[in-house]
Amino acid sequence: MMLLLLLALVTSDVRPLTLAQVCGIKWSADTRHVTLAMRHAVFVRDKVLWAEHTKLIIDHKIPRELGGADVLENLQVQTRADAKRKDGEENRLHRAVCAGQVLLIEAQAQMRAWRP
Repeated sequence: MMLLLLLALVTSDVRPLTLAQVCGIKWSADTRHVTLAMRHAVFVRDKVLWAEHTKLIIDHKIPRELGGADVLENLQVQTRADAKRKDGEENRLHRAVCAGQVLLIEAQAQMRAWRP
């Protein structure tokens, strides 16, 4: 638990939001600030050709609904199918966090570790 707390203090992939703020976030109403330059940088970092960009999406590793930040460290290239599967887990964890069943920091750690 202490490691999770320390990780939260040193990572920049999450925003410093309260639980009330996180639970007030509505998925489609939360404004994202991912620029075209950021999208290009993620494709380069992940060694994916830009020519593939119409088949792929940029997704937040830790979703904004769990406090994820719009920073390169928190962005990844994903297939639409993988992103859709991940959306289900994001929504489940958001509900669990807001119901007091899972700590926010634990939900964020699960999203960091999520793999298709």
